[in-house]
Amino acid sequence: MRAYAFNWEEGLSWSTPRVTYAIDSTVPRSWWPAIHRAAETWSRACADFALVYDSVSPNRVALEGLSNGLVAWTEVHHPRLETRITGCVTKLNQGQSFSASGVPLSRQYDLETVMLHEFGHWLKLEHKANPGCVMNGTMVLGRVRRGLTLDDIAGIRAIYPPSR
Repeated sequence: MRAYAFNWEEGLSWSTPRVTYAIDSTVPRSWWPAIHRAAETWSRACADFALVYDSVSPNRVALEGLSNGLVAWTEVHHPRLETRITGCVTKLNQGQSFSASGVPLSRQYDLETVMLHEFGHWLKLEHKANPGCVMNGTMVLGRVRRGLTLDDIAGIRAIYPPSR
């Protein structure tokens, strides 16, 4: 049994090792470096896979209103009965307070931590019970979790092997 969790639908993944993302104009420019760092962290975890910024990519990060106290929400798009991902959109909740400049206050979410987690969903990783993992399903105000654990790395490498 594997320790990491991935793929809501078994076998679902990107068909290319280079996935682009754009940042919507609704997201403050001061937040962009934190989003880029989160993408780069996942890209470094697997030699043959990269999340790459492209301003015209249909895959995007946006700031929108979300209900139910959500911090963020990621939609993964794929054709029915197929195993290839065709797109992703992450919505950051404009009703939440985010910090993109270092250590968040106790009433803020660390944006880089949130985006590291949400980009994990882009790669088809699911929530983990382990509180130390980036893919833990609970976001905690004031908590910084910017490094991948061995469990997170094992999950991404299982889906996107370095020799792919």
